Amino acid sequence: MNTYYKLIIFTALIFCGKGLKAQISDSLYSILPANLKPADPKALSRNEKMLLLKNAGTLPVKFWNEFEIFAEQIAKDNKKNIGREQLVIESGIMGNFYKIYAMNSKMPETGYARYRIAINYFKRVIELGESMPEFHRVVSDAYSYLSFIYIENNVYDSASFFSGKCINNSIQYKDSLSLFGGYCLLADLYMIMDSMDRALNINSLAIQLVPQDWEGRFLDRHYFKMRCYKTLYEQTKNMSYVDTAKKIADDIFQHAPKQSSIIYRVYEQLGKLYFAMKMYRKSILYLDSSLAEGQSNTNLEYLAVPGFMRELCLIRLGNKARIEYLLDSIPAGSYNTLRLLYEELYQQAVDENEWQNAYLYYREYNKYKDSLKISDVNRHIKEAEQKYEAAEKQARIAALENKSLIRQKEQRKIITVVVGVAFFFLVALGFVAGMYRYLHIKRKSEVQLLSAELYNVEAAIHDEKLQQQELVNAQRKKIAEDMHDEVSSGLAAFRFYIIDLKSRANNEETALMLSTLESEAQVLYQHVRTFMHNLNTDSTAAGYHVCELADQLSARFNNKKLLAIHTLIDRSGVEEHFTGDMHHELYLVIKEAVANSIKHAGASLIQISISFNDQHCFFAITDNGKGFKTRNADTEGIGLKSMASRIHAISGDFTMRTGSQGTVVEGSFPV
Repeated sequence: MNTYYKLIIFTALIFCGKGLKAQISDSLYSILPANLKPADPKALSRNEKMLLLKNAGTLPVKFWNEFEIFAEQIAKDNKKNIGREQLVIESGIMGNFYKIYAMNSKMPETGYARYRIAINYFKRVIELGESMPEFHRVVSDAYSYLSFIYIENNVYDSASFFSGKCINNSIQYKDSLSLFGGYCLLADLYMIMDSMDRALNINSLAIQLVPQDWEGRFLDRHYFKMRCYKTLYEQTKNMSYVDTAKKIADDIFQHAPKQSSIIYRVYEQLGKLYFAMKMYRKSILYLDSSLAEGQSNTNLEYLAVPGFMRELCLIRLGNKARIEYLLDSIPAGSYNTLRLLYEELYQQAVDENEWQNAYLYYREYNKYKDSLKISDVNRHIKEAEQKYEAAEKQARIAALENKSLIRQKEQRKIITVVVGVAFFFLVALGFVAGMYRYLHIKRKSEVQLLSAELYNVEAAIHDEKLQQQELVNAQRKKIAEDMHDEVSSGLAAFRFYIIDLKSRANNEETALMLSTLESEAQVLYQHVRTFMHNLNTDSTAAGYHVCELADQLSARFNNKKLLAIHTLIDRSGVEEHFTGDMHHELYLVIKEAVANSIKHAGASLIQISISFNDQHCFFAITDNGKGFKTRNADTEGIGLKSMASRIHAISGDFTMRTGSQGTVVEGSFPV
């Protein structure tokens, strides 16, 4: 039973852990500047996490594991409510964070994995932002960062492709700053590939984009040009390249601020140049000058060039003791340093005709020629083989001695796994059943609420119509009474006056004319009485109006989360063509169709449309519900029959289609 309890507790921890909010450690919170501190250290918002990631490069590397956790949490967040513009900005921040973190990773495998994540984020920036001109600078930066990453990982074809994309994008939008960055990356790439002529040409294009003020970027590009000419001399031994490199160095010394970092870098390049020229004492002088105040030349890592190259100069000057010193002092795993050391020792032995030493040095150098890590790989392989052999022997002994015990353990493991899977399956099944029942009850409650709301709409419309009709009936009755008292009695008196005149007429022609007037007066009197009778008749049944029903439904349901009703009605056509019967019948059809959608189809959206052509009115009530089962012609529901008969009563056609995609009630009638 302990196993089952552990499984249950482990599952509970997983589900509970998903609900925990991101928090920040006290040590990190204490060093954050005021503008980066979150409002609540135990519950950081998405924007607060992004702000920390954006400024991660200004904070100590030891806290970057926390930042990586924030980045992973952001990546898992739901992005439905994040706009495309915000996603472009956030992807750029995330990519830059992973790029910087990869550069500072101690383990190559970890750094490579972070580079891959950065690549994916920068490609997302390009995918989302390339079509938006306002993000052209962000897209250009993404191209340049991708080129930089591929250069760092020695994938030069991809690096060239993305630096070219950066340049093309910058030219398209006339962005000189991004264009400068693209040219610099491409020039660096050509230098790494030993194509110095191309590197110098591209570097000249970059120099043209910055102010010719011997400051900042202008100085950096001249330093790059000096490195190119130094490398050209190393490759060709052409002294003209030495003169050019020295002239550029003099220009930098003349214009750069004293004790600036570029001054020390120029000294370092001059030290390398004189080393290539075999002027070792002068090389030592410049290498020592390349160290800033407080720095030491005892660092023998290859990347810390001054200290290592100084030792090589001493060896070239005949100080053989420095060879043993170097071999004892170079840190383990410094593959570049060892490769360069054995290359120099081999060359010196050849120059001095020490062929036996030359062979030994060349053999050591050759270990690092094809792969800088080949010796380390061989060591790991040997250790792994030894461990494997020992483990294999132990496994054979254990297999012979404990064969039956192992079989029993495996059986217990299988039983435990099967029972555990069955248990979780039952739990999941119960959870699904519970959720289904909960959703069913919830939907039933929602349908009841919507039905009650629809009933309230009908009651409100009915009450409003009754009030309006009572007012109209009262007004019509008053008009009828007034006409009866005034007009009807006057017409009666006028008729009797004509009869009196006819009885006193002196000739036949006058009597005939008066008889005609008497007949017309009698007809007029009957028309007036009929009109008064109609005015005094209750017309409550004629109070149905389709547009008013649609307005009531749309206003009542359009802002509801459970149901929205939209209308698309040609109101001028309704007012011009509809008779009272048309209003009455279509009103009731719409009401019945909406009620069916709510009660039976479970719809969340209903649309009512009415349109006209020259001779017909077309109507449709559609929903997005699950549909409902229709019966055959003999047992068809009363509501459906009622809707069809109402449309047939005004000489129209009626159809209904239902399915899993929704229901459509539509038809037409002449107007």
